[in-house]
Amino acid sequence: MEVDRVRISREIIKQVASLPIYGEFYRRACEILGVKESVELAILTLELPLYLPMVRLKELLGANSRQK
Repeated sequence: MEVDRVRISREIIKQVASLPIYGEFYRRACEILGVKESVELAILTLELPLYLPMVRLKELLGANSRQK
């Protein structure tokens, strides 16, 4: 059971990392967060609306602190 979970997790990461735009976002997010591999981050990357400008994506992720 555990072996299957690890195998499936690695396959999800491999598939996401191989996608042109999503793979770049996934690798950059891993680098920023300091993680080597994360299936949760890979799945989250697929859910991002990449048609939005970077500023809006940062706001959605809470990475942009606006000063008022």
